[in-house]
Amino acid sequence: MDEPRQVLLLLLHRPAWAHASMWSKGTVLFMHQGLVDRSQLYWLWLLYIRHYRCSSSPELNSMSASSLMRGEEDMQRRLVVKLMRGEEDMQRRLVVKLMRGEEDMQRRLVVKLLGLSLLLSLATNGGGVQAQPLVPAMILFGDSTIDVGNNNYLPGAVFKANYAPYGDNFRRHRATGRFSDGKIVSDITAESLGFVSYAPPYLSPLASGKNLLAGANFGSAASSYADDTAAMYDAITLSQQLKYYKEYQTKLAAVAGRRKARSILADALYVVSTGTGDFLQNYYHNASLSARYDVPRYCDLLVGIFSGFAAELYRLGARRIGVTSMPPLGCLPAAIRLYGKGRPSCVRRLNGDAATFNRKLNATVEALARRHADLKIAIFDIYTPLLALSEAPAAQGFSEARKTCCRTGDKATRVYLCNPGATKGPGMCRNASSYVYFDGVHPSEAANAFIAESMTSAGISLIF
Repeated sequence: MDEPRQVLLLLLHRPAWAHASMWSKGTVLFMHQGLVDRSQLYWLWLLYIRHYRCSSSPELNSMSASSLMRGEEDMQRRLVVKLMRGEEDMQRRLVVKLMRGEEDMQRRLVVKLLGLSLLLSLATNGGGVQAQPLVPAMILFGDSTIDVGNNNYLPGAVFKANYAPYGDNFRRHRATGRFSDGKIVSDITAESLGFVSYAPPYLSPLASGKNLLAGANFGSAASSYADDTAAMYDAITLSQQLKYYKEYQTKLAAVAGRRKARSILADALYVVSTGTGDFLQNYYHNASLSARYDVPRYCDLLVGIFSGFAAELYRLGARRIGVTSMPPLGCLPAAIRLYGKGRPSCVRRLNGDAATFNRKLNATVEALARRHADLKIAIFDIYTPLLALSEAPAAQGFSEARKTCCRTGDKATRVYLCNPGATKGPGMCRNASSYVYFDGVHPSEAANAFIAESMTSAGISLIF
């Protein structure tokens, strides 16, 4: 079974694709894009018929089936017969294979197909087809990898991205509080899920009324698993983010009604993305902390905090939780500058620490899944794709993975963030999309898109 057919199979679950005209336009467009060939259209129509049982179009059912059986589709006839008899639960089998990685799916192709499907859905709104996101809301917790402007509302926050060149490639070329030149991973994920707007930063005036129906973003730059780390930089601690979430639940019920609010919260996608600061901004230069904990024990501490946090989310109604892995810490430009001893290569020791954390996180996620049968929980692996980009950028179309697009390192931003006003000339690269890293620790929008693509399989496991 090849990749386009797997992905199109998953699209059957989208309400907008239940319309025959929608499916027809979609499959033809995919053919024109070179993603499927003409013979595969028969297979796709069989899927449609099998899934929706188009009794109103028996001639279509008969025509497609007979065409398949005459050999016009390069498919095993036994499989066709099984499909027609219902003896193969094809959707379940393919989704499970996809989740397990047994099909070696090309991630870029997946996201391209999903993106095309969403464009089609939006384009047909005028024809009576209402596009719906795959989940009703996104609820996000974490640090600067997920902050979309909360720190702008914290007078004492050390880290903010409310100045140029941040946001240079975002809407209206204006800084919003996102730590990148454009979209961050959660923005791209939201678009892939079918959202036309992003969950607002909870501290902003936008987080009110009907805007709350699409979720909320509690992320705060320099927040971490350990509240002590966040407090050092006047960020919103993870504990406080959880308190804000409880407050959000009350506000959502007031807007949507208790019953609908419970449904939204149960079906929403929850994302936790944090932890880098616990190492780079605390452990590595805190002699007292590193004396009390070696790396494995420190990882146990952090993972234990996540476990308790996830358990509390579950108690409050969350049933779909995604948590990001630790990135390859030693490949971040700021880490190379601070700990690389003058060598322009990834710091292996730091990458080893990240790998240790990720192994323990994986074990904890598996334990949570076993403990709660109705909980869908998965790890969004950012370590692997970001390591690949950092070590071989040219393989993915990037030209630079050691230098940052913007100049960093003045007294205010240290080595982590762009210097204010670094918008042209020697303070800024010409093309951010050719750089893996925009500043000392945050990827460019182009790199974020690559990372988001790599998370598709885990995302599907949370949705279907």
